[in-house]
Amino acid sequence: MRKIVVVTSVAVVTILCLSYFHLKTEVVAQTGAETESELKSRIQTFFASLNAQPGPPDTYLAYQRLLVSGTQTQDTDTVTMVQKTEDLIKGGNRWSYEFLESKSVGSDLIQFRYLYKSDTHPFVIVWYFTFYRSQTGSRPSESYSIMPSSTPKWNCIHIRFDNDLDSLFQHWTKSPT
Repeated sequence: MRKIVVVTSVAVVTILCLSYFHLKTEVVAQTGAETESELKSRIQTFFASLNAQPGPPDTYLAYQRLLVSGTQTQDTDTVTMVQKTEDLIKGGNRWSYEFLESKSVGSDLIQFRYLYKSDTHPFVIVWYFTFYRSQTGSRPSESYSIMPSSTPKWNCIHIRFDNDLDSLFQHWTKSPT
C-alpha cells in the first residue's frame, strides 16, 4: 500500500513539473513574438521626442529614456550624440521616420534600421538602434535557482546614425527587365 502512495505521489509531481515547464515555454515564446513591436514602439517614442520640441534638455532626455545607461550622469558618448542630433535637426525642418528592417544575431541581440527623412531638403539619415536582452537569472551563482529572479529585459545598448545611403543598396538585387 505504501509503495502505491509513493509511486502515485511521484507521478503527480512529475506531471505537475512537466505542465509547468510546458506552460513556461509558451509564455516565453509569446513574449519573444511581442518583443519586436515593443522595441519599435520605444524607438518611435524616441523619434517623437526628437520631433516634438528640439532642444538640448529634451534631446538628452530622449536618449536617456532609450539607452540602458539612463542615469542622470552625462555620459560622453551620449553628450556627443545629443550634439550631433541637435546639429542635424535644427533649422526648422520637419522630419519623418520609416522602419527599414531588423536583424538579430542569436536570440539576445537585435538591431533596427530606420530612415529619418527631412520633408524640405533632400536629406536622409540612416539610424541604427541595437538592443541586447539581459541574462538575468542565468549567472552561475543563480543556476541552481528554480525560478529566475526576473524576466530578461531588452536594453538599448547602442544608437548611431549616418548618411551612408550606399550601404542601403549593397544587397540590392537587380530587377528582371
